[in-house]
This record gives sequence, structure tokens and C-alpha cells, in this order.
Amino acid sequence: MVKEIQKPVHVANEIKILFSADTYEWRLGEDLKKIAKKDLREDEKSREQGLATMRDWISKCGYIKNCRLDSNFLLRFLRVKKFSVPSAFDTLTKYIGMRQNHVSWFHNTTINDPMVADLISRGVSFALPERDKFGRRVMFTIGANIDPSYHTSEAVLKAIMLTAEALLEDEENQIRGFSHILDESGITMKHMTLWNPSEIAKIFVTCEKSLPMRHKSLDFVSLPTFLHFVYEVATKTFMSAKLRSRIRLHRNAKCMAETIDPRILPLEYGGTIPLATMTELFKQELISKNMCAKLAVMDKMQVDFELMKKLGNDKGMPGTTMTTFSKELLGVGGSFKKLEFD
Repeated sequence: MVKEIQKPVHVANEIKILFSADTYEWRLGEDLKKIAKKDLREDEKSREQGLATMRDWISKCGYIKNCRLDSNFLLRFLRVKKFSVPSAFDTLTKYIGMRQNHVSWFHNTTINDPMVADLISRGVSFALPERDKFGRRVMFTIGANIDPSYHTSEAVLKAIMLTAEALLEDEENQIRGFSHILDESGITMKHMTLWNPSEIAKIFVTCEKSLPMRHKSLDFVSLPTFLHFVYEVATKTFMSAKLRSRIRLHRNAKCMAETIDPRILPLEYGGTIPLATMTELFKQELISKNMCAKLAVMDKMQVDFELMKKLGNDKGMPGTTMTTFSKELLGVGGSFKKLEFD
């Protein structure tokens, strides 16, 4: 049984701030400022205008309810879309709709959940303590450490989403993007019974298109032969060409170490810090970021699909919101350019 984590005294005030239009202050240093400008078209002007417009649209559209308004939250959408405000707003709507339509994947996600805590302790989902050579945090997954007789598919997804949401709270990660290492050695057919093909497809489509994350590299290690067909179908059918181009397959961990600095990896993969120590460090990171309280707040965010229909959205689903009513309701005159996901 996982001992329940006590909320720090300042959590209530911190949660209150999440719904406020706070004044943004850059605290990341000059190097990151240059990267943000070069890679994301971010500067003081685009950031100030983007945040103001996002908040104005959220207020005026009427169908987005209980949305976080703090700069940290809204900037992850602006940054993932290189400050194309309509695209960022569109992704925000998709994101809230995703959480709302897949409650079992997202809601009531907490490190206090014994199964989620166990999955993180086993290394099924956590982040390496050290950044890679590009300065990115690395999300690490050891698939074979899932116990199909105990863990549920929902708990696995919750552990993954908890990891992603925690990392997105760090602005440096929003700017630099993320690296992923997925160790698939030891995966068996029994592991595959946790998900059916339609669920796998839904996960791929939903998460790539709706999560405000810049996925810069994906390294698959020791992919079993029987999984190659699933991998080919999933990546070619449900993954964008840009993301596919960032995938590398490695026969084993030794081959992976030729392209990834082994010093940042767990001891079991050639590094110096044991896996158990790394996962414990990540649990403490989750606590320090008050993720239990923040995610509980985010569970309350909603999209009123019926109101979207009344406002002129053809399908009443997130993803096409701005194209239909933005000019009439929000006064967008076509000055914003939609940019490709990166």
C-alpha cells in the first residue's frame, strides 16, 4: 500500500493561481531564449500577444469550461504550434476533449494510486534524472516490467500520462522537446492482451495529435520479431511522417549506447545510478510539482460539444473549432498562419 502523500501548505494558493491570468516573467536564461526564438518564433511580443489572445478566446468562445489560464499551461500549446494562435487554441480544445472523452486514461491520476506507483517503481514510465546531449528530458519505458496479471491498461496509460504532464510543467522541456527510450525486450504475447488493435490505434492518434509535447526522438530497443508487424502498421498508419522520421530501432541496449550517452542511463543499461534510485527520484519530482493537486484540477476542464455545434462547428468535435466560427465570433481576420506540428 502506498502511503498517501500529504499536500504542502501552499498547494491551495498554487492551485488558485492556475485559474489566473498571471503576469509572465522569463526565468530561463539567455541560451534558452535564443533557442525559443530560433525554433519556436517566441519572443516577448509573440508571447504576450499569444497569451492575451488565448485567454480572450477561451473567455469568449463559451464552450471551454474550467480551463487553466496560467502562463505555464497555455504556453505549452503556443510553443508546440510555434505561436500560431489558432493552431494552439485548436490543440487546447483537442487536449481537453481528449481528457474528457477518455476519462479512464486521464482522470483520477495520482501517484497515490498503488498500481500507478508500482508501474513507476518498475520503470514502466519515468524520466531519467539527467538530460541528454540536446538538453532534453528523456522519458524511459521498460515494457516487460508490466505484469499483465496485475496491471491494467488504464493504469499503464495513467502512469505514462502522469509522467508526461509532470514534465510539461517545466518550461525548459516545453521549449527543448522530449526524447523517448522504449525498451521492448522481454515483451510477450501476454503483454499484448492488455490492448486490442483499435485501442492501440486510438492511443497513437489521440496522444500525438492532442498532447502538447514536442517529440524529438524515439528510440526502440530490442523490439521482438512478433511486434514488428504491429510496429509497422501503427507507425505507418497512425503516426505522422515527421514523427516516423525521428524513430531509431536498436537491436539491444549495447547498440543503443552507440548513439545515446550511457552515463545518463540506469546502471542496468550501462550507467552509474540504479534503476530503483532513478524511479524513486522521479517520484519525489512528482511530489515536488504537486501533480496530484494539479491533475485533480485539470480533471474538471470540459468542452461543451453541444455549444460548439450551435456556434457553427460542423462536427461538434475538437479539432476544427477555429475554422468555423473564429472570424465571426472572435474577429480573426486571417492574419495568423497555421504551421505544421513540430
